[in-house]
Amino acid sequence: MRREAGKMAVRDILAMDLADIERLAKEDKPKLRKLTSQLRDVARKRVARLERAGIKTPSLGAFIRGNGLEKLGKRNIISILSQFGKLKRYLESGQSTVTEARAFQREVQERLGISELDEKQVGKFWKIWNKLKETSSMVFVPSKQMIEFMANTLIDRSDISTDELFDLANDYIRRTYENREWKDLGGGTSEFFN
Repeated sequence: MRREAGKMAVRDILAMDLADIERLAKEDKPKLRKLTSQLRDVARKRVARLERAGIKTPSLGAFIRGNGLEKLGKRNIISILSQFGKLKRYLESGQSTVTEARAFQREVQERLGISELDEKQVGKFWKIWNKLKETSSMVFVPSKQMIEFMANTLIDRSDISTDELFDLANDYIRRTYENREWKDLGGGTSEFFN
């Protein structure tokens, strides 16, 4: 694909340091606007590819929540600089392409100890993980035992539905919480109940 005359390569834009960006903000605002639009176009294409592949990463979620794909419109220079920064951080995150995102997911799976799951099971695992995060009334910090429980359930019961696994995981969290709370209260050894 040929690049339009006067258009910088994305890697060159991303390689710009703060001094270059500040100089553009002071001396050549239209060029900064064009470079920001160019980064937005690249980011938009990468997000679409990730969505088509069904891949979600932390940086993608943060980028979308932070309105990273917002059109520039009639913005002041501070808004343009802010948008440029969001785009630059996302594109440099190491998770913006399908290849990078899959590598990131494999690394996370290895660290969590769920690398033995097949692709379909991993998909279910992440779907449940995200649903638990969304529906949890407290900060969702899964324990190693919780992760092992979900992974082992997926291995032992390969035909389990996501709804059923979600219910099992929720029950596991509730039981763990109740047991921990009971132990914190003395676990029934209090003289009050004797």
